[in-house]
Amino acid sequence: MGQYENDVQCLLLSASDRSLTVYDATTLTHTATFCITGLPSIPTCLAYSNSDLEGSELLFGTERGDLTRIRFLQPRLSLFYSKTPDNINYYFWMELSSPPHTTYNAITTWRKVHSRAVRRVAYTRDGDIVLSCSHDSTVSVRSRHVPGKLDDYVFRVQRGVTCFHVVSPLHLLATGSCDGIVRLWETTQAAPFATLPTPTLAAVLDVAVIASEEIVLAYCNNCTVHIWDMYEECLLQSIKLRFPFLGVLGKKVEFGAFCIHPGPTRRPYVDDDLASIPPLEATSRRGSSVYQGSTGGLMLQTEARDDWQSRGLESEPEYIRFNRPELLLSCCDYVCVVLLKDQELGSIMPPPGDTLRARRPSIWELPDDMLSTPGLSRRSPRSPRSPPVPSPRMLAPSSAEYPTQDLETLLKNAGLEGILEKDFVLMQGLKQDLNRKLAEMDANKTNMSYAVNAGAPYLALKTHEPTPMEPVDEMVDEYKRVMRLFPAMSVTGTPRGSETSTLQRSSRL
Repeated sequence: MGQYENDVQCLLLSASDRSLTVYDATTLTHTATFCITGLPSIPTCLAYSNSDLEGSELLFGTERGDLTRIRFLQPRLSLFYSKTPDNINYYFWMELSSPPHTTYNAITTWRKVHSRAVRRVAYTRDGDIVLSCSHDSTVSVRSRHVPGKLDDYVFRVQRGVTCFHVVSPLHLLATGSCDGIVRLWETTQAAPFATLPTPTLAAVLDVAVIASEEIVLAYCNNCTVHIWDMYEECLLQSIKLRFPFLGVLGKKVEFGAFCIHPGPTRRPYVDDDLASIPPLEATSRRGSSVYQGSTGGLMLQTEARDDWQSRGLESEPEYIRFNRPELLLSCCDYVCVVLLKDQELGSIMPPPGDTLRARRPSIWELPDDMLSTPGLSRRSPRSPRSPPVPSPRMLAPSSAEYPTQDLETLLKNAGLEGILEKDFVLMQGLKQDLNRKLAEMDANKTNMSYAVNAGAPYLALKTHEPTPMEPVDEMVDEYKRVMRLFPAMSVTGTPRGSETSTLQRSSRL
């Protein structure tokens, strides 16, 4: 399960080994920065909410029906405490409740929210309300006030709820369940005001409310999409998706946690050229306005907070997210595109320009007069033309492709003349062939892995050949040469004690 955190540009993934991994998504190459292991239960779903005043927080449901809330206290600085910024930081879950982690996050756990595994969680009303669903027949959907000042709302369905979608300005909650019925609820009513059954009664995997088109869309496990009118509550159309793998013998059909996804953002087709020019807006860093008081002086008035109650439907995040001319429906490793508007589509909005360029040190953006080190210059003898004017942006192209000083002078001052030559290693008398040693180590590692996988690790041990024996004739000559050094030995047998000390017994006696 994955969740993208847009305000800090991080990607968080949960795994069945009870771990959470945070990836840095600021560039095209994502790198892991944090890994939290040893969670009490397996996380099954994730939700993220960010606010300029309240901060950001992560919520995940578990297989035991619990909800865990991680509130990030310094999200713009770091989500978790970082020991090594250059490498991934590994932590156990129990470590997050003790310093220095408590200065970066606070953890709250709600026990037994559902009696079965949590299927999906979501934030609404700017993070004030949390909704979660489960296959629990007693508490199918629970709506909880995050500050805890309001009572919980509980929605009950006979076989539980698999998925849901909420639109706050409309006070509308749409749920899908295993019995193949889509139910429409008021967010404060315990009974549904509309029941929309599918023609085949197949289990509903995902549901979405397209408020811009006034339709409700459901995706079933038989790869069929059903579309209802949101106000007339009548079935408009059923679409059977013909995926290539359907009917293939032995192919297992798998669905993800989310099957309905909004399409890419596109520019309007008519105003394609005008949309490329960003509008000029007068923005201010201070959340206040200046007005003239009764005495003639200037006074500051705090601007009203953009509350969800004063916000229109067009400003609702879910309305904006699904206000697209097309939808993406996924199954296995295939994606089907469903057009919602019969019009010519504009071009897809490109990614931000900063993601297409690599990061560069800030020293490359400094002007020449700020470089106090003597001998440093923006002009290189190998590139006589002057570099362009440095840009005020960190990631904008500037004079980075021009070296700040002569490379030959640097090598000469460091005593490394000839390092760029072909035989520099031989000139310095270095006999260590590191490439050969690395190749041998890699070959040995590969052979050992093969032996271990075959169940015979002893075959990976190195064997030593015995020393060859010398010829027998040479060994005999050596033996005789050594024996000459010792005196001759008598071959006469030593008499027995009975023969010298006692009389021998005679047969005559």
